[in-house]
Amino acid sequence: MSLIISDKHKYIFFHLPKNAGTSVSNFLLENENYKFFKKGIMFLLRTIKNKNTAYNFYLTGQNIKEKNFYQLSLKLFNSHSSVSKIQSIIEPEIFDLYHKFVVVRNPFDRFVSRYLYFKKISKKFRNYKFVEFLKWDLAADRVVNNQYQFLLNKNGQIGVDTILKFENIDTDFKKLIKIFNFKDEKLARLNFTNNDNYKKFYNKECVDLIHEYCKKDLEFFNYSF
Repeated sequence: MSLIISDKHKYIFFHLPKNAGTSVSNFLLENENYKFFKKGIMFLLRTIKNKNTAYNFYLTGQNIKEKNFYQLSLKLFNSHSSVSKIQSIIEPEIFDLYHKFVVVRNPFDRFVSRYLYFKKISKKFRNYKFVEFLKWDLAADRVVNNQYQFLLNKNGQIGVDTILKFENIDTDFKKLIKIFNFKDEKLARLNFTNNDNYKKFYNKECVDLIHEYCKKDLEFFNYSF
């Protein structure tokens, strides 16, 4: 799930892939009583024929038939839409008022995680060397590859209120727990790729590629190799 908007707690969570987003999404949905409308989500997904389109769920917090049951509506956003894209779609009062947050990650570590993930899920990349994957991934110029660019609003400024770091996710997430009065629980480790020693994947060419492509990420979020 690439975006969660909650009227109940008045927040917008932007999910950047390979940044613990699945774990955060799962935690948030559990706190939105997600279990009450799982069947509704599955019904909606079964009615979607275009499997290449990513959908996001808007949690409106309105009671329907059951207590704690939240109305579910479908938003036709592109997969992992940028902050400026979402800003152009949703109501201005919601975007301006709601607390917007995201998790970022050291790009050197992040691209290794992407590499290992793609190797795991796709036969196409099974025999790819890291440098080959990196060139392919960067050439695609996906909106999610450059985290800094992803977070810019329509005025060219960072458009979120809180930036959590993957490297400190457990301690950083406690800030949000206090803000939204969530249950004080640890995040479950979902879809985590274990690559503590990401440096072993890099040669000089790969390091230079990340320095060039992710210059703003490294500078703004204070990351290095």
